[in-house]
Amino acid sequence: MNRRHRRSIVFWLVLLLIMPSGAVRAFGSAQEPPPDVEGASSAQGAVIVEPVAQIGGPVRVVKIHPPYAYIGAGTDFVILHVADPLRPTLVGHADLTAQISDIAVFGSYAYVISQGIYVLDIRDANQPRVVTHIAPKIATERYLRAVAAGGFLYVTFFDSRNLLLSDGGLRIFSLNNPASPVEISEYKEWATPAYQIVLFDRYAYVGTLWDQTVVLDVSNPHNPRKVGHVQSPPNSIEVIAGRYGYGVVDNISANISELVVTDLSDPARPQVISKAELPGVMSHVAVAGSYAYAVGEDRSYEGIRGTLAVVDISNPRQPRHIRSVQLSREAAWVAVLGSYVYIADEWSGIRIFDVRNPAQPQEVSGFPVLGQIYLSAADGNYLYAVGDRLWILDARRLTPFGLLATHDLLDRNPIDIAAANGRVYLLYEYPRRLEILDARNPTAPRRARVITEYGIRTIYAVGHFLYAGGYQNGYRLLILDVSNPANPQLIGSTAMYAERLVVSGNYAYAIDVNRLLVVDVIDPTRPRVVGHVDLPHPNNQIGPSVLDLAAAPNRAYVLQRAQDQSNREIYRILIVDTSRPDAPRIVGSYDLRYGRLYSQVGRGIAASGSRLYALDTRCSYSEIQPPISALRVFDASQPTGLREVASLHFQSCAWHLSGEANAFYVHNARGDTVALRIRELSRSLYLPLVMR
Repeated sequence: MNRRHRRSIVFWLVLLLIMPSGAVRAFGSAQEPPPDVEGASSAQGAVIVEPVAQIGGPVRVVKIHPPYAYIGAGTDFVILHVADPLRPTLVGHADLTAQISDIAVFGSYAYVISQGIYVLDIRDANQPRVVTHIAPKIATERYLRAVAAGGFLYVTFFDSRNLLLSDGGLRIFSLNNPASPVEISEYKEWATPAYQIVLFDRYAYVGTLWDQTVVLDVSNPHNPRKVGHVQSPPNSIEVIAGRYGYGVVDNISANISELVVTDLSDPARPQVISKAELPGVMSHVAVAGSYAYAVGEDRSYEGIRGTLAVVDISNPRQPRHIRSVQLSREAAWVAVLGSYVYIADEWSGIRIFDVRNPAQPQEVSGFPVLGQIYLSAADGNYLYAVGDRLWILDARRLTPFGLLATHDLLDRNPIDIAAANGRVYLLYEYPRRLEILDARNPTAPRRARVITEYGIRTIYAVGHFLYAGGYQNGYRLLILDVSNPANPQLIGSTAMYAERLVVSGNYAYAIDVNRLLVVDVIDPTRPRVVGHVDLPHPNNQIGPSVLDLAAAPNRAYVLQRAQDQSNREIYRILIVDTSRPDAPRIVGSYDLRYGRLYSQVGRGIAASGSRLYALDTRCSYSEIQPPISALRVFDASQPTGLREVASLHFQSCAWHLSGEANAFYVHNARGDTVALRIRELSRSLYLPLVMR
């Protein structure tokens, strides 16, 4: 959790940063499930939807215990060998159930805060093994930070039911048996959500979400006692060196932070003695020698960038900011070992800087750990995922070891991606460009061509053809032959406007504002519009009503914003019979239950054979009505209706669906992705499974 989120007194802090997501809390049924149901997929009939992996997610923790770095990347616990900082190598990983917020190492065990506490045996770094899981005492309780020392584990927590008035505090566990921590005491304060924890001497300094620090005497871990608090809020203590504590507090609206230095000579009355203003919104700080290194993000008119700030603390009463280094994305954590600074970049993994000259930090190496992703396209055995770069993964091995290659993007935020036949297409909006990658060798993708003409706004790939909605002397459907990715050829076009575009068999289907167009593309050199159907448009609606489009033989499906009889906004799937391409007609509809996509650029439906797959989402930032999403699987074999045959629910805000055939990927607003497998069991196999 970054400090910028701590200052936000809204419930989205809880849900977007702490609540579990994706495969963690996947559960299945046709009805909306209770919030405490965990991890089961369901089948209705003989269709099973099952999560097989959770990939990506913000990289927010890095802890160094030579020769290893322990990293929290989404739900992945990752171990790197960093004996040579210039050549870090991946040695092991374990997939947990919720996003990781902290890691503490004691002896041969790692204590990983992932909503609850996971105890991992790390004696074999190549195969870290979960040996124990300690769940919070109540469902709405969250563990945040942990420190292990002197045979005890100290963990901060708070109850997220009501962030403004929540209880919080510190729990202490005995590590007499390191594989099985036993809680021995608790310190709790009303309306004080505990966050940070630092140990020094016989005291624990517990930071709250309100930038105040409480001092506890833990000389007797069985009976922690409050002895004081740090004077002069706001303050923070994240690391202690000598008799001084260092932390960062921020002012998001002003895009600045302060390094706060606290004199700990009197533990009952620690005093803030100095501050140094830093550019950007800082999230974490580390100290080595006479320098402090703070990381976070810098918000400007150009967007959000990560930042590393170096502060001279040789005189703690007069700290001096001496240098800031801009990073590509948000930085969440920093650790220092010797002359090297290790930064957890939320989007792209670990970045390593040489700080032998602290005034001139030099990035010397790093390790790509799959971070936040928000778009993807599948092509056979490969998954192409977009974050701050393109990640190419082996879809049969969705672990950190399945990462085959990365590719730097032309711009930060592609708006669409398509892939087919070893070609990958990335669409950018500002400026509008199409990047074509030759990925026939997935371990060494290369940029083959960048197309700036045509004003392309939507893309769809089949074989070595790319279908695009663009502009060439008017709005047109464009068909490009990309047999040679370095020299794509425009082979056909027809006048029409396309906001969304899909191809099925001999026909392309496109959304033109509130019309569905049917285009004959059997001869790609001579595409022609052969039919259309008008789509209903809700009254008084602002913005586009159509959100997504899917197609199968003789059928098209339109995901549309609509209104019910009470004029309440809902999301509806329109079923269009295209058996007569020259006269398509709406023959039925299905109203989604939750029905709100996170973003209008998200993808929500996909079709394959006689199945339709729909992402049904309710995004919420309240514990009273938490976010919920579902992948719903429909039997679409009937001409005029849909019959739901299976579903899988997630306690998350899902916004984008991609995939093909029986493998789908659901992207959540938090930057992680759930990989799903759809299985159909034959009746002869299904019945014995049910009867067991």
